[in-house]
Amino acid sequence: MKKLISACYLYIPLLLTGIFIFLSCTNNPNNPVDEHTITGIIVDEQNNPVPYAIVDVYSTSNAIASEIAKDTTDEDGNFSIINLPDDISKLIVKITHQDFKAYEDNLSNFKSKSKSPVLLCHDDSCKGAINLFTFDESDSTTLSDVEVRLFRSGTLIRKAFTKEGNVKFTNVCPGMYMLRLFKPGFQLIYDSTYVQGDDSIPVPQNYFMTRMDSCCHGLIEVVVKDSVNGNIIEGATVVLWNGSMQIGSKLTDNNGYVQFADICEGDYVMKIVKSGYIYLYINPLQMKCNDTNKSMRYLVKQTSSDTCCTAVLNTKVVDSKDSSSIEGATVIIFRSGAQFAKGTTDNNGIYTATNLCAPATYTVKAYKDGYNYQYVNITYTECDTKNQTIALMKKSDEDSCCHGVVDVTVKDSANGNLLKGVSLALYLGSTKIGIYNSDISGHVVFNNICPGDYILKMQKDGYNLKYINLSMKCNDTNISTQYLSGNSTKDSCCTAIINVTVLDSADNTPIEGATVYISRTGSQTIQGTTDSEGMFTATNLCAPASYTVKAAKSGYSYMYTNVQYTICDTKNVTIIIAKK
Repeated sequence: MKKLISACYLYIPLLLTGIFIFLSCTNNPNNPVDEHTITGIIVDEQNNPVPYAIVDVYSTSNAIASEIAKDTTDEDGNFSIINLPDDISKLIVKITHQDFKAYEDNLSNFKSKSKSPVLLCHDDSCKGAINLFTFDESDSTTLSDVEVRLFRSGTLIRKAFTKEGNVKFTNVCPGMYMLRLFKPGFQLIYDSTYVQGDDSIPVPQNYFMTRMDSCCHGLIEVVVKDSVNGNIIEGATVVLWNGSMQIGSKLTDNNGYVQFADICEGDYVMKIVKSGYIYLYINPLQMKCNDTNKSMRYLVKQTSSDTCCTAVLNTKVVDSKDSSSIEGATVIIFRSGAQFAKGTTDNNGIYTATNLCAPATYTVKAYKDGYNYQYVNITYTECDTKNQTIALMKKSDEDSCCHGVVDVTVKDSANGNLLKGVSLALYLGSTKIGIYNSDISGHVVFNNICPGDYILKMQKDGYNLKYINLSMKCNDTNISTQYLSGNSTKDSCCTAIINVTVLDSADNTPIEGATVYISRTGSQTIQGTTDSEGMFTATNLCAPASYTVKAAKSGYSYMYTNVQYTICDTKNVTIIIAKK
């Protein structure tokens, strides 16, 4: 791995050449929109997209460098630098991200490179790895196409899909991470893991995914055609979302056809994109229980050229409650899916964009902290001036719809007994709303719940992990009794003990203050530090079960070992770690 990092930039021409050849045979979204725009994708050494990298263009013509343009990559690594001058030969582009070495190049050179994905190399301190496998719990077969998202401090760091049930993230920076595993038709899995940042590849983490309820066997089928002649369109990109969660992205085949299976009940958004055509959104696409939605969608060809590019748009952003002007709101103007212009409103709540082209349709997005964002579409048939008012609703004004209640009682499915000490965690997307343990009555209440689609995770030692989906409307009250099934084949007892001793590989002396992590798939990680004898003891482990034990300390390489319990006894484990 060290060789890969140190030689990263040496491989750039070869990597980009290979990727360019591949993309030339597919629908490449990275061609510049016009001579004053550069778009592209930023990837890492594994060809995974790099989200939230800052792409900055500046001039060094004067003594003080001046910023010309700037953008931040989205979660798929896409960026768009707009409104560039005619002469870019003396401009510099710099790409920065806290996990990566800074990338810097002349903008003219960068423009040609951006036609293929641009490679960023991780910082030398990022030497860790995460290796995981996904399985179908029902038959233990491997699960491919599981979306794995890696978060650190609430920010998306990586995103990839399992192949033959496996994803391995390399060049991972030190820190605590949250893993999110998603596949349509299966229950979401959240887990946490700590990465020390060594060269060693960790023991694989196995995740068994549970199929969701019987309302997740829906089917969406789409045929895409040309709106003028009705010809099928091959190679159009069809992307499906459920809220902010991307369900999948597929290309239409030689029949213009694409299919999404295992679709759960809910409201979806579909986007269809093809070079030379105006992109199409279908929102909402409503799916009922095990619904089949078959449709034919028609794309409109873009005009061969713009007849003019002198149109003006004055966007005024106001408060929906009293129509007062909102200063400092961000306004972004998109055309054909690419960012065309971006700015903030003045003290009159107005942002003016010039040099818009016609005939064309633009999408305008306005947002500000404390408000909900809003979209509108603007169509120009000629280059005139348009005035558009966008009203934003304060999030505080939604408070009248945020008095919902989720009231849960948990019982044992075998005997109906109330279950105390069940951990219940409520999520809205990837955001944890709250986590509580059930009381003596098996009872937990979540208050002040806003409208949205939630996931409730329930776990307790000796029972199978369970997820349920909750759809909450304005001031909704959801009262339910949930039953957990005992996992008697796995947890016949929960009184096992493990004594972990951590030693220095140089002289086998005990290491005080080493961190020990003991994890079991689907359960919370037990964490502690070794005492002056290099020992940490964990109690109340269950059997029969397999645990992964990890020992780590700053300045040392971390080490994993597996411990298998068939009965609830006491095990003594020694882990030897080496200084870096």
